[in-house]
Amino acid sequence: MYLSPNFARTRALAVTLGFVFSLSFIAAPDVLAQEQSKDQQKCISSMAGYVTRIDTTQARENQSCVKDYGKGKLGAMTVTQCLDADRKNRMAKLQVKIQEKQTDPAKGKCIGAAQPDFAFVSAAGMVAGVQPEQAASLANILGATPEALIVDATDRANRDAVTCQITILKTADKIISAELKGFKTCATKGLRDRNAPFTSAAELETCIDDAKLAEKGDKAEAKLVTMIGKKCTDKTVDWDTVVGGACASEADPTAYAACIRTAANCTACLAINGGYGLSIDCDTYDDGAANATCGGGPSPRGAFVDGPILF
Repeated sequence: MYLSPNFARTRALAVTLGFVFSLSFIAAPDVLAQEQSKDQQKCISSMAGYVTRIDTTQARENQSCVKDYGKGKLGAMTVTQCLDADRKNRMAKLQVKIQEKQTDPAKGKCIGAAQPDFAFVSAAGMVAGVQPEQAASLANILGATPEALIVDATDRANRDAVTCQITILKTADKIISAELKGFKTCATKGLRDRNAPFTSAAELETCIDDAKLAEKGDKAEAKLVTMIGKKCTDKTVDWDTVVGGACASEADPTAYAACIRTAANCTACLAINGGYGLSIDCDTYDDGAANATCGGGPSPRGAFVDGPILF
């Protein structure tokens, strides 16, 4: 797939004059808690924007794979294979751009003292932490075997059903995107707060409960209900015939959207953990209960703070 970060890297710093300190990459960044400089803040904010871009880039890829399968354009490739194929190299190019921002002396925003003490993940690590979560989210809409549900777009009689299906997919993806943007806004504001700026990963993690993040998610959820009405029900398409997965059995569009919101909460949270190197409890966040509904668990905070991997 993409270049993967070597999470097993360690480094040791030996200091003489009577003291020897050994610093491992798994050390929690809270130990290094301190107010970030303006350059460090700019780096975190810039990288936060790329977390969102990785998500939206993969969301477009998900939608493209569904459309192309419906048109019979994937050939022998399955939809699942398509999700990771990066057929137009968009993700690979984005990873290179992120790496440039992290390491290129001419273009970088995170060089030297500008590299943050927390919430900093290598370019490869960011892609590996965010892209698979968005790719996997397709199953929330079309189930484990999307081929069984994707509407045949080669039959003009299915035009409205095709529109209904892709509209649901696009609008559900926007719930995830809205939450990622809400987290970025909170993170940027918190880091720049004049009175009590964020000084650690643990403080940054509190943005997952920010009221404005929830507000953005609420609006995106409501939009899904509206679009199901406009692009499905109003076109005499039974919306529940073009969706699969755990939410497909919901009684109406409102209940369906609420179910998708819970799934989107999980996806967004895991992507935030992967993209920022955080350890938010996503299982509790997705639906307010520790009930194993959001698999994977939190990322080990500090696993990515060793700086970008050069390749």
